[in-house]
Amino acid sequence: MPTNIKRVLNISMMAVLFVSSLLNFPTGHRLLPQVHAKGGGQTKRDHAKVTPDLVEKISSRRNNEEPHKVIVNLQGKPTGQLRAVLARNGVQVHKYFEQLDALQLELPADAIAELAALDEVTDLSLDREVKAFGGATAPPVDSHIATTTGSNTARVLKDAAGNPLDGRGVGVVVMDSGAEQKNFQFYNKQGLRIMTSVDFVNDGNGTSDPYGHGSHVMGITSASDGNPGPTYSNKYAGVARKVDLVNLRVLNANGQGSVASVLSAIDWVLAHPTVTFKEPITGGLTRTVPLKIVNLSLGAIATTSYKYDPLCQAVRRLVNA
Repeated sequence: MPTNIKRVLNISMMAVLFVSSLLNFPTGHRLLPQVHAKGGGQTKRDHAKVTPDLVEKISSRRNNEEPHKVIVNLQGKPTGQLRAVLARNGVQVHKYFEQLDALQLELPADAIAELAALDEVTDLSLDREVKAFGGATAPPVDSHIATTTGSNTARVLKDAAGNPLDGRGVGVVVMDSGAEQKNFQFYNKQGLRIMTSVDFVNDGNGTSDPYGHGSHVMGITSASDGNPGPTYSNKYAGVARKVDLVNLRVLNANGQGSVASVLSAIDWVLAHPTVTFKEPITGGLTRTVPLKIVNLSLGAIATTSYKYDPLCQAVRRLVNA
């Protein structure tokens, strides 16, 4: 055997002995017993039963003094042998997930090896914290979603003049099922950010949003990060949180509409390239905002070429305007 391989093996054995001493387990006892499956006269090692984060936690002598909350996956229903091990070690069974063949346990560190040695136990892991993705607005946001979608990057970008790229001065039109104007996401500290609303459905619900989809879309695009609502409502800012909004309702309470209602809304936008409204922050002075973005999260079945479809033609004309 080459000298370098011997050296690696020696170092590995020393590491195993060191970890075993930290865990207060005898070196002859497997802390991480492997699941074996026999086939073709050979034994196949599948995986370690105890997850790395649980191993790391119990490797601390300080953590060994406190019980650990873990999730245990089983091959089937609990046997008498498993129940005996749990009773002998003073393990607290908080929850048995009968349909999942799993347990939530609270147990001392020195019971983990014995539990992992049971054939019916397939995995042991920490009962880890689960939390909502997102939920913060100050960059950088500690969130997988905020990172992968580019939100973190967008929130720190600035234009040539040093102004943040947050949509201020831009009008965004949302053609959808309306908007719930009591929603704090559409307010800032000066008031409602929806400049105007128009109903093209005429079903008696005005420009509100009984279906909910329009408010959902508007929140994604432009929810405020400084609204006067409850604390939680400030944690979910939209992509362009400083834009001014226009709510054009083209879908009814069932999320349905017609090509004619959408054409009416597009015709309205072409006739109103800007919107003038009273700016709350300036004490009622007017401000004119250009409508630069139109969002249509809707569609219809294609029955002809886009060259002749009236909705496609209208959208093309809107893009070219």
